[in-house]
Amino acid sequence: MKSHVALFALALLVLPTVPVHGADEPYDIYVIDALTGPGAFVGHGVQTALTAGESYVNSTGGINGRPIHFVISDDQTNPVIAVQVANQLIAKHVPVILGPVGVAQCTALEPILEQSHGPASYCLSNAVRPAPGSYTFSAQVSTLAFATVALRYLKAKGVTKVGLITSTDASGQDGERIALDAIKRPDLRGMRIVANEHFAISDLTVAAQIARIQAAGAQVIDAWTTGTPFATILRDAQAAGWKGYVLTNGANLNKSLMDRYASFVPNDLLITGPPYMSVGNLPPRVVQARDTYLAQMTKVGVPSPDLTQMLGWDPMMIVVDALRHLGTDATATQIRDYILKLNDFAGVNGMYDFRRGDQRGLDPDSSVVVVWDKANDRFQTVSKPGGQPL
Repeated sequence: MKSHVALFALALLVLPTVPVHGADEPYDIYVIDALTGPGAFVGHGVQTALTAGESYVNSTGGINGRPIHFVISDDQTNPVIAVQVANQLIAKHVPVILGPVGVAQCTALEPILEQSHGPASYCLSNAVRPAPGSYTFSAQVSTLAFATVALRYLKAKGVTKVGLITSTDASGQDGERIALDAIKRPDLRGMRIVANEHFAISDLTVAAQIARIQAAGAQVIDAWTTGTPFATILRDAQAAGWKGYVLTNGANLNKSLMDRYASFVPNDLLITGPPYMSVGNLPPRVVQARDTYLAQMTKVGVPSPDLTQMLGWDPMMIVVDALRHLGTDATATQIRDYILKLNDFAGVNGMYDFRRGDQRGLDPDSSVVVVWDKANDRFQTVSKPGGQPL
């Protein structure tokens, strides 16, 4: 069925009164995405996945025979705009929202959603830490779990000295916090952060910070930022003659970024990867879910999807599963309570069990480490789930 993904420009954003739908009219699922601004490279990946997902869900029966329609509003990677859009959706009594995709936007929405008792929101950032039992859920394993897995891999490779460089925005502050927490784990004893540098995402150079990391004897640059600021770090590291590892977070697991930064991407660029990139034995139902996802992405011209497309898939399917069980008259509280009890759900990233109480449902040790394989123009998994090298 033809996709009906809709994008409303903010200046013209007027959310109409919910009409009375006939049985065959689409059921609108509202999405807050970042289609402009610094997070657009993630937001466009999510939009592509939802285009594929809408077609797939409707071809497999929709919501009990009723097709779905994703209505996407652009928050411009701006928490103020995300709150404005969310308040309009709250006024419409929308029961569930997919998104936003940024930690600052999701963090801004969480207290508002609690105060209004919904909508239930499936944040598409893993940097948020929703309160147990809240109306906010978070995609992926947490950033703390991602960082721990990456540091385990590096320790196994003989790395003991880490140079940390983080941006001063919400994402970077989260990266600094989780790196400082992860390094204290007993299984990472012997590793230490020898330099802790900061920069603003608008800075055009971080040469001084790279120089201090080198002078401290670091064996890896842990660069916790995304998009253009990440390119600034890579470019200045190359200019400084950096020969060690560069580690970054999963938000940069994006082939278009690697292609754009090809002239200065290092040979040893490590990225924390989602569970779906693991190799080896997987439960048959997870394999089936992954095969379905890859087939649908191929249909929309993305045969080798990366993290940006995958971010929205499992949350979309979990929301659809809730609506298929509860019906299109489900309230925000009913959808929240359904997901809180959901277990034995096979997704692309593994078997979900939300009874663990983390609002994510995934094993925190299920993520992997991947490397950008420049010679073959692809991401290659280099660790087992949990971080031990293959």
